[in-house]
Amino acid sequence: LAPVFNVVSLSTVRARNPDRSERLFDQGGTLAEGRILLDGGEDFGVTLTAGMRWQPDDDLAFAFSWVGGREYDVRGTGYVTFGVAPETTADARIPLQVPHTFRLGADVAATDWLVVRPLAEYSNWSVMDRQVVTNVDNGEALIIIERDFQDTLAAKVRFDFVLNDRWVLQLGGGYETGATPPQTHEPGLAEGDSWHAAAGFTVDLTEQLKLTASYWWHQFHEVEVTDSIQEPSVNGTYTDRRQYLTVDLEVSL
Repeated sequence: LAPVFNVVSLSTVRARNPDRSERLFDQGGTLAEGRILLDGGEDFGVTLTAGMRWQPDDDLAFAFSWVGGREYDVRGTGYVTFGVAPETTADARIPLQVPHTFRLGADVAATDWLVVRPLAEYSNWSVMDRQVVTNVDNGEALIIIERDFQDTLAAKVRFDFVLNDRWVLQLGGGYETGATPPQTHEPGLAEGDSWHAAAGFTVDLTEQLKLTASYWWHQFHEVEVTDSIQEPSVNGTYTDRRQYLTVDLEVSL
């Protein structure tokens, strides 16, 4: 059991007209489209993480963990511009829901030189149904962001190949369902179904020092949006891929 202190920082911008239309110009030909920017939003809070491990045999172990969720009240400054009107500012707030996450894993020593580590994961992302940026002073809705997120499932597996007393080679991969349905998809944030593959190694540099490095390729499935309910709408075809390089140094005292 461990408490975790979290600091949240968020900025977001939206195109928005006073009448919530998507037109760029009014009937007189004057610029009508506006912009609302929430900048410098911050909040902090403490969440809990708990876990347990059961090892019935030298070659077999099971583990379960829970990472607590929380709703943050992120507050910052809203900058509002409508058409050619002067920019105005307001104190603004937006809720940010973070889900609970549950993980169940195992360590299976298949041979003296191979350990298989399967992992299943569930997150209740359905807690995020809508985000509304509001004016703190009068409660006016500045930005409305439809989410309607879905709970996610992930299945992962890692193979540890013990080469000798110092070196361990790691290969792995997994598949994860996405939280965002097509109608609330949003460029730069939404995540659809995806798979990943990874390779890495661990080496004992000394008795007190251990180095671990890994490279990940994360590929998202293509998403076609035809019925967007975002404002403005974001119909189109989207894809995403990411690469990660991680390096960890462990020191034993």
